[in-house]
Amino acid sequence: MRPFRPALTLLEMLIVLAIIGTLMGLMMPAIGRAYRRANDAVCMNNLRQMGLALAEYRDGNKRIPLPAKPGLIGGWAIELLPFLEQGNLYSSLKPDTSLASAPQAFLAKPRIYRCPFGPSTTGPGGMDYSAYVLVPSRDRKWGMLVDAPVGLMEPWAGSPEIPQATLNGKKGPHGDKFFTNQGQTLPASP
Repeated sequence: MRPFRPALTLLEMLIVLAIIGTLMGLMMPAIGRAYRRANDAVCMNNLRQMGLALAEYRDGNKRIPLPAKPGLIGGWAIELLPFLEQGNLYSSLKPDTSLASAPQAFLAKPRIYRCPFGPSTTGPGGMDYSAYVLVPSRDRKWGMLVDAPVGLMEPWAGSPEIPQATLNGKKGPHGDKFFTNQGQTLPASP
């Protein structure tokens, strides 16, 4: 007589693997949605923090930052650095520094200026592209920060700005929508 040895048969093992595969297949879309929502939350938090910094700047200066001079580092993204705990980076900048000869510290944008859905490539000089743009009012007394439209390839330290009318014809990185610093979601373009 043979002694009894409990063991799995090949058929039982295949059934268990099929059940595990089916469960994983059902869970993957939910995990993907959770990952997307988490990245959306990161972007919205960045915009909220930048919006607070913009409001603080505006309170002290009675206007929002002036646009950057063409080809130079400056504008809203630079002027808000001290209000975003980036004072050391701000103070290291020499006036009238060109984008083409930007110091190494300015090639990579600070974490607060990174959107998980923003451009992941760099420009010709090695500077990161901007993930956010400013939509200023005509009198520059207020402005709204939004995600950079899909395809906008502007250096972050050049502080890209875009008029509201131009933004309306663009697609955003969040399911074609834009998030704003005011907690809104702007609809996709028609």
